[in-house]
Amino acid sequence: MSNQIYDIYEPEDGHFERFQSKLNPKTTKYFISKYIKYGIVASLALFLGISLRLFFKTEADLATVSPELKHTQDFFEGSIYEEITAIQKMETPENKLIIDDGLSEISEIENDYEKLRDELNRNGYNKSIINAMIMNYQQRMEVLQSIIENIEMNNNLKQHKNETNSI
Repeated sequence: MSNQIYDIYEPEDGHFERFQSKLNPKTTKYFISKYIKYGIVASLALFLGISLRLFFKTEADLATVSPELKHTQDFFEGSIYEEITAIQKMETPENKLIIDDGLSEISEIENDYEKLRDELNRNGYNKSIINAMIMNYQQRMEVLQSIIENIEMNNNLKQHKNETNSI
C-alpha cells in the first residue's frame, strides 16, 4: 500500500531527455587559431628557458675554477665552521662582547667575499681575484683564531684574578 502513494505522479514531459543530457554532457570545443597556439607555445618555451637559466645559474667561486681550488674552499669553509662552533660553545656573559665583535668582523669579511664572487662572475677567472678570495678565507681564519685567543686570555685573567683574591 505504501508503494502506491509514490507512484501516482508521472514525470513531466522531457524528464528523461534532461536526465540523459546531465549524464552525458556535450563537450564544447573552443576554436583557437593556429597563431594563438604558436604564441602560447612560444611564450611557454621562453618562460621555461628563462626559469631554467635562473634555476641552474651557477655562481662562480673557487669550487667552479678547479678541483684543487674546490678542495681549498672546502677546507677553509669546514675549518671556519668548526672554529665558529667552538667559539659559540665558549660563550659566557663575560666574553660575549668579544665574540659579538669578532663575528661582526667576520660578517664584514664575508660581505667582501661576496663582492669578490660577483667580480669573478663579471670578469671571469682572474688570478688576482682568486688570490683575493683565498686571502679572504685566510683573513676570516685569523680573525676567528684571534677571537679564541682573546677568550682564552680573558678566561686566564679571570682565573688569575680569582686565584689572587682567594689567597
